[in-house]
Amino acid sequence: MELSRAIFDDDHKELSRNARWLFVCLNEMEQRRCFGTDKDWFLCTNEELCEITGFSINTLKAAKAELKQTDLVEISRGGWKFSSTGKSGIKQPTVYRILR
Repeated sequence: MELSRAIFDDDHKELSRNARWLFVCLNEMEQRRCFGTDKDWFLCTNEELCEITGFSINTLKAAKAELKQTDLVEISRGGWKFSSTGKSGIKQPTVYRILR
């Protein structure tokens, strides 16, 4: 899949540079990580994304929140729950799906 030109159209002209860069990085990661039976979704931790994008954690969270409001990408918390306690696991990577 090529980089979506949608980030440059009028519907997304208000996106910040950080949100645009995050979208570009997520597109690249999708091509590297989407394989197997579930080819639409891929996992990535905030720490990995900070390293890839060069963002601080606060900048990353702001860019993710901005992208969540668009039709470009679906962002959801991953992780698991322990069946015995019902509590979430320690590591909860975020799952991503590029929509356009």
